[in-house]
Amino acid sequence: MVTPGVTVPAGGKITPERVGERFMVVFHRMRRAADERMTASGLSLARTKVLRHLADAGPVRPGTLASVCGVVPHSITDIVDGLERDGLAERQPDPADRRAKLIRLTDKGAAALTAAVATREHLLNTLFGTLDTAEQQNLIDLLDKLDAALTALSDPGVTVSSDPAAAGVAVPVPAAAARPGPGRSAASPSSGPASASPVSEGTSSHVIA
Repeated sequence: MVTPGVTVPAGGKITPERVGERFMVVFHRMRRAADERMTASGLSLARTKVLRHLADAGPVRPGTLASVCGVVPHSITDIVDGLERDGLAERQPDPADRRAKLIRLTDKGAAALTAAVATREHLLNTLFGTLDTAEQQNLIDLLDKLDAALTALSDPGVTVSSDPAAAGVAVPVPAAAARPGPGRSAASPSSGPASASPVSEGTSSHVIA
């Protein structure tokens, strides 16, 4: 059955791989569009993410900032150097350890962050505003299901429920079911019905700042 709104290539059919490829193409285009527009407003996605954390958490050490933002220490150093050079953030001594430094958001950085967040919100409202309320809810449900599948990939003790009433919900798998003993398979009559269908591999993505 063809899902409304999904184009099937000539001579082909809808498959998980085709859907995944299409999703990744659209996601990367959306991320690139966001980065280009936010950079034009004064802050890239990376800079916005750093400043948002500083605004929410207050002064933090570079190592903490790198961990929260998901980048290696030398990358956060480059970002902070640029922010400090532009007057958007500054390094200050750590009262708990004078040898360490804290990164602090400046007033200029807060103003730049406000403009960047407004640009981000306008872009997301423009893109997802093309979907009506029901479509937005459907998309959220589908994304939740994909998120649960990613959780199952990273944790062999979790699988995705096949119950339509709980679609997309990650549930624990008993150890015996997850790792059948010698001479038994998960599909053998003595092991009982399988709790869910296998989950295909997926690719993790980054949230737009």
